[in-house]
Amino acid sequence: MTTTLPEAAPLPTRTLADVFRRAAQVITLNGLAKGAFVAPPAIPDAQRQLHCTDEWLRPVDMVGAIRIACGQSPTTSGGLLAMRAVEFASLRVPGQAPWTDDAPDHIEHLADWTDLTAVDAVDVAVKFLDLAGIAAAESRVSL
Repeated sequence: MTTTLPEAAPLPTRTLADVFRRAAQVITLNGLAKGAFVAPPAIPDAQRQLHCTDEWLRPVDMVGAIRIACGQSPTTSGGLLAMRAVEFASLRVPGQAPWTDDAPDHIEHLADWTDLTAVDAVDVAVKFLDLAGIAAAESRVSL
């Protein structure tokens, strides 16, 4: 007898607000990494658990949290939704994005904000929730 598996349902389109809400959860559960998209395996998460083989569960920076929220590895670049979320966040955190190769470097801006200031995981989670609210409001206006 042959068994067939049902077709996978397509994933719903995710909004920027959804991405930022999920990124807040990621930071809350994983913890905040400073100086890297994802912490090394020897750094425990927010619950003091080690995740040697699963970088999706380790502490991450803002960009790593956004990438995970978009279904990517925290170290995988690209992805239209992730890139849009990084740019959206960069334009709404203090300071300005440095220029690299004649373009604003939004990834570096988010890294600078978390790495070079006294923010912690709670601050970043709150910022993500704030960004979710802004993104939701802006999407209602643009409809």
